Amino acid sequence: MSAINLYLQSAMHDTVVQGTWGYLVNNNQWGACYTNSFAVADGDEITWDVYLEAGTYTLMFLTNQSIDRGIAEIRIDAALVATLDMYAAIPSWNFRMTQAGIVVAAAGFKTISLKINSKNGASTDYVMQFNCITLFPTVVPGIPMKSGRIHIYPLLYDSVISGTWAFSATNVYVDNAELHNNPTLDGDKVRYVMFMSKGTYTLKYLCSLSAANSAIVSFDIDGVLVASFDAYNAVNWYNRIFTQAGITVGASGYHTLDMYSNGNNPASGSYSVTSSGIDLVPTAY
Repeated sequence: MSAINLYLQSAMHDTVVQGTWGYLVNNNQWGACYTNSFAVADGDEITWDVYLEAGTYTLMFLTNQSIDRGIAEIRIDAALVATLDMYAAIPSWNFRMTQAGIVVAAAGFKTISLKINSKNGASTDYVMQFNCITLFPTVVPGIPMKSGRIHIYPLLYDSVISGTWAFSATNVYVDNAELHNNPTLDGDKVRYVMFMSKGTYTLKYLCSLSAANSAIVSFDIDGVLVASFDAYNAVNWYNRIFTQAGITVGASGYHTLDMYSNGNNPASGSYSVTSSGIDLVPTAY
């Protein structure tokens, strides 16, 4: 059975139906981006092969908008599930587009396609630039699911509980990018929502920059503290990994994971939180 929180990385598609696709590195976009801009044409299309349980899903598409973007269609087994106009008069990086209420009637292996189909009347071309597609189940009836290893893409948070959070890019970070709080205040918090099976997990936190102004970074599941890491370091330590084993989830279902600044080391000058990724790795069901 596949992971329940489905993440489709742009470059890891299975088929190119039409077009010339490749990576375009731009420090404004999380983890660079995948694009058809090397030879743009209406109808450019790529696909992924996936397994989906029957249920209802919300789709999130991480893209950027500009004056030359096309309209993207996303289909599951040829059924149209989302139409996304990527045109904008003023460019917008790391733009999250969502579509709720996507119904998958029967479990099984599916093909998800992403295709340019026409453009906004104001757009000058059919360009697509994007990073990933995620599918998050909102209703999956009566199936004894196992959630598998869960990777949390930092920029795709569900809500900001407190503080101001921003994206920054540099080639010293994994994925070329990080999420961070700015200004750096105690109690700044972002929330992720996911399906987790009953079981025991290890949390792995990829701290993109452990530095002299770093906070104690804490994680709650459903409001209960499960891990705290002192991210302070006197000199810059890039891509530092913290690990907490033995985290127990008492019941299968939808759970919240909060990441937040929770005080600091007495030697730290502030409450900086940075993240390039969070994994929840099941060790027992």
